[in-house]
Amino acid sequence: MSQASGPDSAPPVGRVFGSPVGGARPETPSLAHVNRFPETLDPAWRPEPGLVVAHDVLGGVFALNGAAPARAGRPGRVPTARWR
Repeated sequence: MSQASGPDSAPPVGRVFGSPVGGARPETPSLAHVNRFPETLDPAWRPEPGLVVAHDVLGGVFALNGAAPARAGRPGRVPTARWR
């Protein structure tokens, strides 16, 4: 299988959702679509498990953790500020 080369082609590294980059395919979904944002603005809505921003070609997911990563089965914890 051959791939195009040149300044306007990019290797198949995955998809960054909502990307305005010139090489983005027109069918690339938006961040709102991938993360199931509500149809109407809801200031209280949050992407609880995290905000998905991209997929790689091997099926991996790039996401920013939400408020409770352990509850979503992800590593990490929300730091707490403690003053001494």
